[in-house]
Amino acid sequence: MKQIAFILAVAMAMVMSSCQLSGGSGHGRMPGSNSGYTQEEKEDIMNQNNPLRQGVTYFHSTSMDYSVQYPNSFVDFKKDGDKGFPCHSKDGVATLKVWGEPCNSQLEEVVSKALKGFKDAGAQVSDTNLEDDSFTIEGDKGDMHFYQRTLIHNGKCATMLYQFSTKERDDIDPEAIYLSLGAELGETLIAGAPPVAAQPKKADPNAVAQVAYVGEWNTISTMKGEDFFKKYPEFKDVNSWEAQTGGKEVYFILTNDESTKITAKNTKTGERLYNRDSRPLIVRCNENGEPDMEITFICGDGRLLRYVPRHDGNNHPITTAGISDMTR
Repeated sequence: MKQIAFILAVAMAMVMSSCQLSGGSGHGRMPGSNSGYTQEEKEDIMNQNNPLRQGVTYFHSTSMDYSVQYPNSFVDFKKDGDKGFPCHSKDGVATLKVWGEPCNSQLEEVVSKALKGFKDAGAQVSDTNLEDDSFTIEGDKGDMHFYQRTLIHNGKCATMLYQFSTKERDDIDPEAIYLSLGAELGETLIAGAPPVAAQPKKADPNAVAQVAYVGEWNTISTMKGEDFFKKYPEFKDVNSWEAQTGGKEVYFILTNDESTKITAKNTKTGERLYNRDSRPLIVRCNENGEPDMEITFICGDGRLLRYVPRHDGNNHPITTAGISDMTR
């Protein structure tokens, strides 16, 4: 049976105050798009209209013990007390409803009841997937595609029903946008109350450059397979270490002024490694954890700043005056 992916990538988990939900996740497939858009056109649409850019909202039901996250671009109709809520996307393409309720039935009974409800409503179910403590149902009703997931735990259950229109529109391709949401958010089960969102870092407006430490890597192709280039899109077109020593610590460097000149040298050998105009820069350095690279920024106004890439125990770059931490 094909696995079912979260179309919207709304992540939901049953959470009990006294015990933590064990692993497991919803799985499945994405429906194919009949929009006629090329892949390049879809990517343009995603970049322009992706609602994920507006961030994520968490909802947690204390009484029903579940959590759900969804894009801020969705507008709440109303809150159903602590138990759930319905909402819809601002573009009118999708609706989302989540609710919790007491449940003393076996998983199979709950699945049968849900399937009967869809059949009675005239819906066509295309896929069903059962796991130890949850199930997913996917299908179509008219020009709406739906995806429902239910989690059962300790006599309570939570359900998420996501639907989106498959009608073609001149301004957007609905499936492209929500496929993009799925790729960006992924599916994350939340054990416990939803995490408190960290406040985004504000770059120092007086800083010459911003730096992020992204770990140790052997090749840039391996690193490209991770999520760093979603977090740091400014670096997506950089395909090599612009400067490197024998170390494996990788730093992303971004200047705040395009007129800034950058040079880099190996402090152990004195070799000049880089001497270019301002651009997104990826460097790899610090063999055996020992600082061995110095980067010099020459600003358009004549200021000169030297910086040695290093990081602390929390995987943040150690900054100095004129350098800010852009870790995302």
